Amino acid sequence: MGTLGFRLFGFPVRIHPGFWLVCAFLMLVLQGHSWSARVLLVIVLFMAVLLHEFGHAFAARACGQEPVIVIHVFGGVTSWLSLRPLTKLRAIGIALAGSLVGALFAGLVFGLLLKLPPAVLARGAGMTLREFLASLVWANGAWTVLNLLPILPFDGGQVLSLALGPRRQRLTAIISTLSGIGLGVLLGWKGMPVAAAVFIATGLVRLWETWRKPEPVSVISPEQARVVLSEGQRNLTEGDPARAQRLLLALEPLLADPAMLRELHEILAWAALAQQDPLSARRSLKALMPGPIDPLLQASLLEAEGDLERAVTCLRQAREHGDPRPQLGASLVRVLLGIGRYGEAANLTTELLADVPDDQARRVAAESDTGGRLLPAAQLYEALFQRSQLASDALLAADCYLRAGDAGAAQACLERGKAAGLSETDLAQDPRFAPLLRQSQ
Repeated sequence: MGTLGFRLFGFPVRIHPGFWLVCAFLMLVLQGHSWSARVLLVIVLFMAVLLHEFGHAFAARACGQEPVIVIHVFGGVTSWLSLRPLTKLRAIGIALAGSLVGALFAGLVFGLLLKLPPAVLARGAGMTLREFLASLVWANGAWTVLNLLPILPFDGGQVLSLALGPRRQRLTAIISTLSGIGLGVLLGWKGMPVAAAVFIATGLVRLWETWRKPEPVSVISPEQARVVLSEGQRNLTEGDPARAQRLLLALEPLLADPAMLRELHEILAWAALAQQDPLSARRSLKALMPGPIDPLLQASLLEAEGDLERAVTCLRQAREHGDPRPQLGASLVRVLLGIGRYGEAANLTTELLADVPDDQARRVAAESDTGGRLLPAAQLYEALFQRSQLASDALLAADCYLRAGDAGAAQACLERGKAAGLSETDLAQDPRFAPLLRQSQ
């Protein structure tokens, strides 16, 4: 069973196969309800989780990010392309937005319960309208309360982590762990032993690991760390990403400086991508959040994961925000070709031609021609001819213009090509161009 994907309100939504297993389990354990009522209860749960994630997604979009929603076994998660730096206050706002939306929705449905006539609320098949609305209130309210608890990875735990900052992560872990154990005890007292055991056992393991883990202290001087980071970057640049990765993984536990750790994880992400290991790159990228992340790095990871549409979005927005790097434009051209948007790739290459080698530009023009985008291909060949003054570029431009139906532009290219060495005799013998030559005479 594969991952189901769709778009809603402009957000990509993906549902992990494990979610369907949870739904099947719930259908089996909801004894005392008809099968239609069980289906409705599963739909209610799905709505509560999805609505919560939409709260995060809309808040992230308002802060200039590009969110994606994933529904998985344990609920949902909203991640985003870090297109703009997030302040601590905005990051906390995004973390709280899901619970705020869930609470507002629960309140609106509760108000509806109070206002609707009893006769209307009693209607329904398998489940009355009153029961359906009450389950909506309960599901959204309970999911909101659970997410507000200061337990990682819930929203309350994320807010706690952001509020205390990266230098107090041990305190964050201890508060989260003790809160999880407390919730487990409460669930056990309320007659939910399985959920209680999960929270208590997880909390005890985390508490033990947190207690044993020493506070981060750099055991290497900044000067020594800088030498190792530079060496790792040099290895990556010179085509030895495996060596760069080994070097920086050995350095990581010796560092506590947040700025140097960010630099280290960025190099590690590039090294993982160079070795075609997007999973390791994704782990390194997560270590950089919620701070700003290089959009070229994000787009390269999305490209490696096969998410080309989001890679295009990431690169386009970076260019719109003034990122002038030629590598970013070249990456955008490559991804556009990968999803068959040949005309856009050719137009962009024409725009960036000063930074694109001739052979690469010709390949883009040829792919655009093969893909049926004749006019952008012709314009790119013409721009190449203006730079190279090679008669072959003028001939290719004229051919594309002619097949695109622009005989005037084709004729102009041929005239300029003759000045660069095109043989009029050869053109006169070519059935494509002979009529144009006769018209010019």
